[in-house]
Amino acid sequence: MSRPNFLIVGAAKSGTTSLDGYLKQHPDVFLPEIKECRYFSNISDKNINPFTKKKWTKIISNNKEYYNLFVDKHNKAIGDISPDYLYYYEESIKKIKSELGESVKIILILRNPIDRAYSNYLHIVRDGFDQLSIEDVLRKEDDWVKENIWYGFFITKPGFYYQSVKSYLENFDDVKIIIFDDFLKDKEKCLKELCIFLGIDETFQFRDPSFKNKTGVPKYKCLDSIIKSKYPFKPTLKKLLTWFFGTEKLNQKLEKIQESNLVKPTLDKATKERLFYLYKNDIERLEKLIDRDLSHWKIM
Repeated sequence: MSRPNFLIVGAAKSGTTSLDGYLKQHPDVFLPEIKECRYFSNISDKNINPFTKKKWTKIISNNKEYYNLFVDKHNKAIGDISPDYLYYYEESIKKIKSELGESVKIILILRNPIDRAYSNYLHIVRDGFDQLSIEDVLRKEDDWVKENIWYGFFITKPGFYYQSVKSYLENFDDVKIIIFDDFLKDKEKCLKELCIFLGIDETFQFRDPSFKNKTGVPKYKCLDSIIKSKYPFKPTLKKLLTWFFGTEKLNQKLEKIQESNLVKPTLDKATKERLFYLYKNDIERLEKLIDRDLSHWKIM
């Protein structure tokens, strides 16, 4: 049975969806259709929605189910992209080493934690929890941790990178760190370096993926509600549209409409300052750890 030989472990809201979209184009790469298998982080009991109090079901915890994703795959690079492996690094590292060994290639993409936190908040708003202000979420985070709430609702905690990055560097032989700003500035160069790291054809020409996981606040709430709604007529209408466009094209069109309706308001100055001082020490420790100047992350 084939097993993953590389993992993209995070950080969340730092471009992992884009990397998934790019790498799936490469003939030397296999990635499961499901992004974020979440198998190695052992989070079956840490995935409660704080509003519905129901468990998030998109988690693969069964050994056989996980490895069946990779049956008969003979690509040079076989991977799994799950950003929770960085946040739940202690559980993840232990299980990864036990099942895949220390030689599995580890990739991290790190974003300015202030920008990452705000993008995470806008993701929550985009998904329908617009009754929460960013300050509401900041106040609730510690309580949510105790209540085993799904970490995707935490906006500050996943941005403390130092300890998790240090642990991956200490436990695995091949770790590549990508800074999100570098990826935005020169995607071609970053993707070429990533191909070299994975041992695959670096001359492959990537195209921009159609799905970019954009975040923001709906400009027209009525339109956003229609897309997300469960009105009685929707099943019939959806069946007709699916017949006309096909499932994949219909989903792409709905995603494009939803994303075009999103606007990104400016982060409040006081909240930005609060986040700046929250992360300052962790950023400075990370700089020394990875020997990289991150002064552009420390500008208020």
